[in-house]
Amino acid sequence: MSLFADTLAPGRLRSTKAAVCVRGGRQAAAAGALSEPPRPTPTRRGPAPGSPACSPAARRRGSRRMGRGRWRGRSAGGRRGARPGRGRGAAMRQQSARTGALVLCILSYLLVGAAVFDALESEAESGRKRLLAQKRAELRRKYGFSAEDDRELERLALQAEPHRAGRQWKFAGSFYFAITVITTIGYGHAAPGTDLGKVFCMFYALLGIPLTLVTFQSLGERLNALVRRLLLAAKRCLGLRRPRVSTENMVLAGLLVCAATLALGAAAFAHFEGWTFFHAYYYCFITLTTIGFGDFVALQSDEALQRKPPYVAFSFLYILLGLTVIGAFLNLVVLRFLAASTDAPGRAARRAGPLRLGAPESRGPSWARPGNPPSVSYRIHQLEVWARDNLGFSPPASPGAVGGGRAGRPPARRKSI
Repeated sequence: MSLFADTLAPGRLRSTKAAVCVRGGRQAAAAGALSEPPRPTPTRRGPAPGSPACSPAARRRGSRRMGRGRWRGRSAGGRRGARPGRGRGAAMRQQSARTGALVLCILSYLLVGAAVFDALESEAESGRKRLLAQKRAELRRKYGFSAEDDRELERLALQAEPHRAGRQWKFAGSFYFAITVITTIGYGHAAPGTDLGKVFCMFYALLGIPLTLVTFQSLGERLNALVRRLLLAAKRCLGLRRPRVSTENMVLAGLLVCAATLALGAAAFAHFEGWTFFHAYYYCFITLTTIGFGDFVALQSDEALQRKPPYVAFSFLYILLGLTVIGAFLNLVVLRFLAASTDAPGRAARRAGPLRLGAPESRGPSWARPGNPPSVSYRIHQLEVWARDNLGFSPPASPGAVGGGRAGRPPARRKSI
């Protein structure tokens, strides 16, 4: 219940000075009727009861001043209330500028990559094309092939390439293909040949790809937590009193784990496939980053899918575990960066909000700021504090409360104000 709910009601507006006079008279009457002396109350600001400031004219002037002050307060509050909107607009503009800068960076990165690949691969491609045409012409002269026979032989060679690994669509080969589908590696070494197989592949990928992404992200979080605990244990073993694992420590550990995973796979595939270590490392990187060019594909020679079950099991486990490690590292670096970029506009909006723009809510009431003279709000606040300290103090409900009440009856104690 507000202290001046009845005093400041519409149609019955009275000045604060008049309210102070009424409260002063009531307090004095109550203090004389009490058997024991009441608690001393602080000296109030304002006119004493019976002074000219308590006259009806003073009340009317106080009411007019109060109305004008409240109107000015609302106008100033409305103008100040528009500032947080401007702060949020600035944050949105900042986010749009950041997005535009990222788009420009991507385009620039693509242009740089195109220029570098053109310089590195264009001449080599032309040389390989000339060499292939030369060999094709030699075979035509040697065996007397026509142009149609040459095209037919080329189609036969392309169709026979996947079958070097054995039966591609038995269970082992189908499992290998399913891994490349849901992990979006997509080597291209095998593809469904029937219409029903193509339809099932689309629906299978539609459900399997999101499930795989969520699974690898969750596994990556668990792996990051394990690495964090191991780093904490290592720092405790080194004798650090207050070990702490920072983001830089996690990124460095993730880089080392990724490099070790790629090196282990490169050594294994170089042994089983007969590749050089560099080509095997390249294959592992292209596979675990789900690029999947298909120029190097494991298990595609000497019918390995049927004749080498241990090597097949190792390849499947390596792809799944390696994707977990790479997913953990990307979850640590990329997702943290995205989270920071997303939270930046919120932080800017909070900095530009009322707490930073000097709104009344942030700076406190006008009577609390130094350098301002006491106002109506300050006096109302003082009266509330006095009433809270002296529970016998009860403001009148109407102008006739002072004269109509009994002089010898103490006012009722108010439980809450």
